[in-house]
Amino acid sequence: MTNFMVRYHADDIEKMVRFFAEIKASGAAEITRQEKGCVRYEYFFPVEQLLSMKSPEGEGENAAPKGEVEMLLWEQWESREDQAAHTKAPHFKIFGELKEKYGITAEFEVQDIAE
Repeated sequence: MTNFMVRYHADDIEKMVRFFAEIKASGAAEITRQEKGCVRYEYFFPVEQLLSMKSPEGEGENAAPKGEVEMLLWEQWESREDQAAHTKAPHFKIFGELKEKYGITAEFEVQDIAE
């Protein structure tokens, strides 16, 4: 089993939320969850980071937080080969297109799990 941790970065929360909303609307994440070997495919926002973000003065208490934000994607696959096949699937290009559209950057970490 292999974990793929993807840390997405945006310069503000609004871009990240729109990025995630389009991923969800595209159906690409749901398609991925149905692929051979996909065990887990989940997105997370760091709650402490969001709670610590401050809105600029004068925008009101209900204004969206400002500042760089991170979102984590935890992919877990039965094998590296299954994940590699995922990257060749037609819907995979949607993730790259949306990253470019919103100026999202990403870092990847791979962890093989002994069973």
